[in-house]
Amino acid sequence: MKINQVYIDLDGVLANVVAQLEKYLSLIYTPILGEYDFTKTFNVPRAVIDRAFDDHHFWATLPVYRWADTLIEFFLAHGVFIFFVTHAVDSENAFSGKYEWFARHFHKYRSDLIFIQGSHPDSTHPGCRHNLAAPDRLLVDDHTENVKAWVLNEGPAILFPQTWNINHERQNNPMKYVMDRFAEITDE
Repeated sequence: MKINQVYIDLDGVLANVVAQLEKYLSLIYTPILGEYDFTKTFNVPRAVIDRAFDDHHFWATLPVYRWADTLIEFFLAHGVFIFFVTHAVDSENAFSGKYEWFARHFHKYRSDLIFIQGSHPDSTHPGCRHNLAAPDRLLVDDHTENVKAWVLNEGPAILFPQTWNINHERQNNPMKYVMDRFAEITDE
């Protein structure tokens, strides 16, 4: 299959939200395999997470994962056009903080950043990025529900390995997994 465009999620793929929450909350993340809900993995009320997510500085200073540049370079080497996609957590502060973070770390791609606004009725499912799906458009995302919705809309996807998804066993070498899955999808 020919892939012409790749859509890379920010949080959990390029940006380390968990490390930022640990710093912001002065708490240690307790991994629960398959669990996305930070209220459970940090054992705090929803209001505490919401306060962090509504803070411009929280988003503007996210740590970048060590593989972020390698991931982008990998797809560029395959001649695809890359878009970056994220949900603004329904907050102007999150929107501006994420944009500042992205412009600082990936400034040459800033016109390729897509913010998904609005939420799915299920609050654990951010946005409607699946409406961008097509057979020649690949999604790389750490959220199982985003990947499922993308695939249901005829788009190929790679579930980026993280503690909170079913690929948690592959999280020690996520780039190898992404490269292998891309080869499978493109028959390379």
